Amino acid sequence: MNEDNAFQLGLQCLPALMLCTTFFTLFFVGLHWYKKQLVASIAAQQIASGVNFKIQAYERLALFLERLNPTAMIPTLRSAGMTSADLHQAIMYQIKAEYEHNVSQQIYVSEACWKLIKTTKEHIVTLVNKSMQQLHPGASAIDLNKKIYELMQQLEIENPAEPALLFLRAEAQSFI
Repeated sequence: MNEDNAFQLGLQCLPALMLCTTFFTLFFVGLHWYKKQLVASIAAQQIASGVNFKIQAYERLALFLERLNPTAMIPTLRSAGMTSADLHQAIMYQIKAEYEHNVSQQIYVSEACWKLIKTTKEHIVTLVNKSMQQLHPGASAIDLNKKIYELMQQLEIENPAEPALLFLRAEAQSFI
């Protein structure tokens, strides 16, 4: 009879054992599914964050190029009684400060785009320096301003940053 009782007890425990096995199987499958969903969600957030950083980089570099345009920059820097040397120094400082503020954005744009941005900055520096060299030592800021505009007209340049801006926009639009 003892064996019969053990068999009866086994039969009575079988549903509970099956229920526990099913519960633990579903629990661990659900836990595994939740972990996969969490990892996927974190990955999606990281990708979205990277996209946002790239978009911000394109925006900042476009603003940098717009600020490099002498037509936009000089009126904000020039003040009454300023000499050409003062204005030249202010322009060079502004270009350097803007560049240093945005240099970290190069990691978010293509190498070709960054090279074009650097080349544009260097061309504008050269344009301003050439204009300054063509003036006499006691010239006013207005004289430097006029000389820069004259040189831009001679070179048929309305905005020296325009080619880089067009390239930057095209790259940004292909990315977005």
